[in-house]
Amino acid sequence: MSTTKPHLEFASVSMTEGFYPVPGYPPGFTEKILAGGLDEQNGRGNRTRLLRIDLAPSVRSLSCTSTGRRYICSPATSS
Repeated sequence: MSTTKPHLEFASVSMTEGFYPVPGYPPGFTEKILAGGLDEQNGRGNRTRLLRIDLAPSVRSLSCTSTGRRYICSPATSS
């Protein structure tokens, strides 16, 4: 099976710029696409991304469970 991702050597990645909100995720979830060619309508292709979760001050941790191809995360808020 061929891949549509370009061959990229190691490179520096900014951890402060280039992150955008993730559609369908709660506020605070942002992603940075690193490589890939994903056809979301037809469910084909691939994508390499960084997912960043910015926790609100009232959230002390996240509890995440896997549902196959997706993770569901719920905040554990402080009282």
